[in-house]
Amino acid sequence: PRVPWSSLVRNRSLLLLCGMYFSVIYGWYFFLTWMPKYLLKARGFDLQTTGWFAMLPLLCMAVGVALAGLLSDRLVAKFGRRWGRRIPGLIGLPLASVLLVVAIITPDARVSAYLFAIAAGLATFGVAPAWAACLDIGGQHAGVVTGTMNTFGNLGGTVMPLLMGLCLDRWASWNISLMTVAFFYLFSAVCWLGIKADEPIPLT
Repeated sequence: PRVPWSSLVRNRSLLLLCGMYFSVIYGWYFFLTWMPKYLLKARGFDLQTTGWFAMLPLLCMAVGVALAGLLSDRLVAKFGRRWGRRIPGLIGLPLASVLLVVAIITPDARVSAYLFAIAAGLATFGVAPAWAACLDIGGQHAGVVTGTMNTFGNLGGTVMPLLMGLCLDRWASWNISLMTVAFFYLFSAVCWLGIKADEPIPLT
């Protein structure tokens, strides 16, 4: 059937999903791109230790995604789709933001690395139900909805490494750009408050 573009671009839940996913993937790309160099240059680890600590966030992300998927389905059965999809984001993303701030300011390098990894897992815990929410609100157009959300996520992933490089080049500061990750995680949680997975996008 014809894609209801006018309904899609005006749908508040879809717009907030895009904003939420932009913000979370913005942070995710730090772990994919700059995390090893941060551990080497800012925290003073050797190359082998850097490899281990750079791997930890990815493991925590895998655990976070799996747990959030299981929990969200249980919450949907108990509280309905709206809150069943929201709750993991309202728990995981604010906690990820707080732990990131602590990880940035703590002087203990190993504690910082562990906190970064836990924060990464909590962030993916908070974002995992977004894919189910796309199915909930998209219906037979779920492919378009998920594709739109994922596009904005990749835009966030594009911005993050560029901004990190800019901060390092101009101010020689890791902390400025890392604090933006904490901010965007918090912003993502706010977005979840407006996402209504129990209200499908009108087909016309």
